[in-house]
Amino acid sequence: HKSEKSRKNRLLNHITKSIGSKFNAVDVIQFGSSANGFGMKNGDFDICLIIPDANQRQLIKKMKNILRSQGMEDVHAILNAKVPILKFKDPRSGLKVDLSINNSLANYNTKLLNAYSNLSELIRNYVICIKYWALHRNISEPRNGTFSSYAWTLLALNHLIEEKVIPNLQDTENKTLVEIDGAEFDVSFDEPKDFKISEDVTISSLVSGFFMKYATWDWKNKVVSIRNGGSVQRDEKSWMDEEPSALDLLNLEKIDSKLGPHHLAVEDPFEHDHDLSSVLSVIGELSVRNEIIRAAKMFGENKNWAEICETVMPERFQDMEPEDLFHDLRSKSTKDVENLKSK
Repeated sequence: HKSEKSRKNRLLNHITKSIGSKFNAVDVIQFGSSANGFGMKNGDFDICLIIPDANQRQLIKKMKNILRSQGMEDVHAILNAKVPILKFKDPRSGLKVDLSINNSLANYNTKLLNAYSNLSELIRNYVICIKYWALHRNISEPRNGTFSSYAWTLLALNHLIEEKVIPNLQDTENKTLVEIDGAEFDVSFDEPKDFKISEDVTISSLVSGFFMKYATWDWKNKVVSIRNGGSVQRDEKSWMDEEPSALDLLNLEKIDSKLGPHHLAVEDPFEHDHDLSSVLSVIGELSVRNEIIRAAKMFGENKNWAEICETVMPERFQDMEPEDLFHDLRSKSTKDVENLKSK
């Protein structure tokens, strides 16, 4: 919605002036779903500061104190991540922010996904349907041991690429190599200008096909890989589905134990040694599997979309409205608001 875009722009300007200028950032960039065309209402706002030769962890700690002094809420740093992240909520806009420094590869991922979103409005709506379902079924939060919104986007696109609904944009001879933190990455992809989706393709067929595909996906032997046009065999990447399994740990009542690596393997399109399933917990993995099967079964029973996306723990969404100038009018009737205006 335009109002949310406006709130994000205002917050981006604030971060640029109050944080970026203080730490000599050469650029402040928004990335992720708010910039790749697959954003949803009240989605997290991803911001990256480009600061040459920065000590990321040290600066994140300093920024944490500044943001707290500005009245930001729920400010906490995740310093043990590969790219340290500062998470906070701006009470004025209601936006939840993930702030990082020199997260350059994420910017290339954003550009790739944006190219896919530009292929067709139908493709955008389909991916948002999958993300909406995952959000409301509470399986779209890495902190809780489930897939990230980004991982669900890749799974959704992977289905379309494997079914030849859309082209594999990374299948190109126009190579672009970049060096990030001493490592080289192939960030090549095409942006076709004349692509038209088949007229017999519908959102319902894509969404139901998505659930049927992953309800029967061979997780034991396959790695989801959009850059490879659908999948890669596990032995090609040496990403074996290692023990213990989630079900074994659940049966042993060891739900807090660490899973073996690469259980529901999803390869990052540019960082090929990064498996997005590494965040899964025992309960998280089983929830993802069960929810996909549940949705596939409900499609087969002709259940409607509202039933399939019935919200798990609806209280999660209670704090999403911003504390703006009109916050105290939200519960009033139109007549009451008109009376206030006349006074």
